[in-house]
Amino acid sequence: MLSGGELARLAIAMITIAQIDLLILDEPSNNLDLETVDQMVKALNAYQGGLLTISHDLDFLSRINTRAHSS
Repeated sequence: MLSGGELARLAIAMITIAQIDLLILDEPSNNLDLETVDQMVKALNAYQGGLLTISHDLDFLSRINTRAHSS
């Protein structure tokens, strides 16, 4: 029986060995100037894979396009 934290770490480990296109970003806009954040937003919006982003920067998060793809 695994705890919640252990299950989360197991899920992340499984993602890292799977052959899927997934970016996991933890506070990616921290300590970046506005121009660099703008470039990151453009790059992330052009990225075709999955994206898991954790951020307290609501402006940054609101500028990232969300889209659903069906197989």
